[in-house]
Amino acid sequence: MGQSAATQVDDVFAIASCSKSFTATVLAAAVTAKRVSWDDTIPAILRKARFTPPAGFQPDEGWQDVTLRHVLHHRAGELCGAGFVRGRLCKGQ
Repeated sequence: MGQSAATQVDDVFAIASCSKSFTATVLAAAVTAKRVSWDDTIPAILRKARFTPPAGFQPDEGWQDVTLRHVLHHRAGELCGAGFVRGRLCKGQ
């Protein structure tokens, strides 16, 4: 703070929850463009995006029916700890 230094690629900014509104705006634009639907499941969206999970990653089967709408309404279930428990997403333990 208070110094005029160039921003670096790995600089971290304390934006707190501001990214939630950016995320919702980008997803709303994708829905408007009919690239995704609010009712698409997260696994379906990841397949459309050609996402490749890390080797050995096994998502909890409870997440198979979670939709984009659930995630943005904070009704997708519980992520344990920092989101992963022994390489797995967990729901409602």
